[in-house]
Amino acid sequence: MTRHLPTSARAHLNPQNLRVLLAIEEHGSLSRAARQVNLVPSAVSRRVTELEQSLGTQLLRRSAHSAEFTAAGRTVLSRARAILGEMDALAVDLAALSAGTR
Repeated sequence: MTRHLPTSARAHLNPQNLRVLLAIEEHGSLSRAARQVNLVPSAVSRRVTELEQSLGTQLLRRSAHSAEFTAAGRTVLSRARAILGEMDALAVDLAALSAGTR
């Protein structure tokens, strides 16, 4: 049986938000991640909060200076790496096809 996410969850599970989560993991804080993805910290926080609300689970434990991923957050990170890797590979393949090298 296939389970389906609500439309709001699918809308928030987009490449930009997945990249935000990976930046938080890499830098350990929302403010440092915000610099990497060229957003203000409040926008990063809002994206994470909206994603958490749409999924119905907490992804991060936030403190004043750091963010730690929950088990659900680590699951999303793992899948995000795979999804974004596939998307990047698709872009490379399509570029090669357009250039006539494949």
